[in-house]
Amino acid sequence: MKISNRLTASSRIRSYQTDQVAASSTKKNPEASSEAPVMLRRESLRLLTTENVAELLGVAPATLIWWRSQKQGPNWLRLGRGTRAPIRYRPEAIEAYIAQMESAEL
Repeated sequence: MKISNRLTASSRIRSYQTDQVAASSTKKNPEASSEAPVMLRRESLRLLTTENVAELLGVAPATLIWWRSQKQGPNWLRLGRGTRAPIRYRPEAIEAYIAQMESAEL
């Protein structure tokens, strides 16, 4: 006789309902918490792509790629691990880079 590890449909439904009741009873009420949730400003989350920055600075996207390889240009960040993770720029970093270039011209 072969014993199956699969649950019958009715036992899966009972198991799901039991899990739902247990999960709903353990959820914390965010209003009752003494800690307020951290609210991030929407404009602080806006990250720029290489193409966006190239357009702002009036250079080709390949120029920004070259600057990154030479450790020059505006500060950037990689979203994730690996060499294929997307590159993004913070608007504040672009403004700081422009200000730095303006002060270097004097």
